Amino acid sequence: MAPLPPRAPRHDSAVTRHGEVDEDPYAWLRDADWQAAMRDPSRLDPVIREHLEAENTYTAAVLEPVAGLRQALYEELKGRLDEADASVPLPDGDFLYYRRYVEGGQHPVYCRRRG
Repeated sequence: MAPLPPRAPRHDSAVTRHGEVDEDPYAWLRDADWQAAMRDPSRLDPVIREHLEAENTYTAAVLEPVAGLRQALYEELKGRLDEADASVPLPDGDFLYYRRYVEGGQHPVYCRRRG
C-alpha cells in the first residue's frame, strides 16, 4: 500500500496587489528570505524544511518501484546528447552570446565574448 502524501496545513494569507486581493493559504511555504535560503539551505525555516523533507520522502517511496526504469531512461537520454555541445554564437551589440555544455555537467554554461 502506497504511503499517504503529506498535507500542508492551510493558513489564511492574503496580499493586495494593484487593488486585487490574492489569497494564498500556502504562502507560509515561501521562506521570507528565500534568496538567502537558496544560497544557504541551513537558513530555511525549520517548519518549511520539515514539510519539504516529508514531501521528498513520500516522492522517493512512490517512485521507488520504477527506480530502475527511471535510471534506464536517464542513461538513454544522456546517451543521445553530445556532452560537449554548444550553440551558435548570436551577436548582440559588441558581444556574441552562446551556451555550451561541460562534459559531466548538469547545466549549460552561458557565455559571452567580444564580437
